[in-house]
Amino acid sequence: GPPGGGGVREVLRRSEGVCLQQYQKEEFNPQGAAALIARSGKALDPTQATAFTSLYRWRDSAAREHDESTGYVLPTALMFKLVRVQPGDAQAVIDACK
Repeated sequence: GPPGGGGVREVLRRSEGVCLQQYQKEEFNPQGAAALIARSGKALDPTQATAFTSLYRWRDSAAREHDESTGYVLPTALMFKLVRVQPGDAQAVIDACK
């Protein structure tokens, strides 16, 4: 850059602009579960689709509450496994997650 630190000042000016931007989480999309099922190419019966939609909503809520990604809270592949297995109790859920 030019003598006198003009380049550094420009970088600091831009950095300040970035720092002033407030992060906004995406709004929850209730149609997101159906879109995810469609993209997966997996065929779910109505009961499975309803369970998947419930898990999708819960996963989003838990991720927001704990400030984590949805994939960290409950990976999509595991959501599909849970709706396929349909565990009947807590131990069956734990077993399905192994």
